[in-house]
Amino acid sequence: VTTSLQNIQWSTGERNTDEITITHGGVFIVSASTEPCRNSAQLYIEPCKLYVYLPNAITPTLNDGVNDVFCLPDLTANQMMREGYEIMIFDRWGMLVYRSEDPHFRWNGTIKGKIAANNTFTYVMNYKDLMGMKYVKKGWLSVL
Repeated sequence: VTTSLQNIQWSTGERNTDEITITHGGVFIVSASTEPCRNSAQLYIEPCKLYVYLPNAITPTLNDGVNDVFCLPDLTANQMMREGYEIMIFDRWGMLVYRSEDPHFRWNGTIKGKIAANNTFTYVMNYKDLMGMKYVKKGWLSVL
C-alpha cells in the first residue's frame, strides 16, 4: 500500500507495514489512519485452482523402490482438506478394491494381500481445496 497515513493495519493481523505476503486467495482489507484522517481499501486475490496429478501406472512388482505406490505428492495432499476427502479404486468389474479418507494415502497395488499385476483400475477422488471448493477427479491406473 502507498499512503502518507501512519497507522497501517491489515485484515491478516499485520500492523505498521506497507507490504504483506499473501499465500492464498481471498479478500484482504487494509486500513490506515493519522488522526483525524482514516482510509481503507480492499484487495481481492483470485484463488489458484489446485492442480492434482496422479500417475497412471505403478510398478510394485519390480521391487526397485521406484514408483511402487499410487499416491498424491505430499505438496498436493497438504493443499487438500482432510474433511470430505475420499479416494476409491475399482477393478474392471466395478468392484471396490481400495478406499481411503486420507489425502496422504498410499496404495501398493495389492488386493487381499497380493499384488494385482497386469491389471487396470479406475479411481474416483472427491476432495476439497483449502478454500473449501469441492472437486471430483476420475482416472485410470495400471498396475504393472
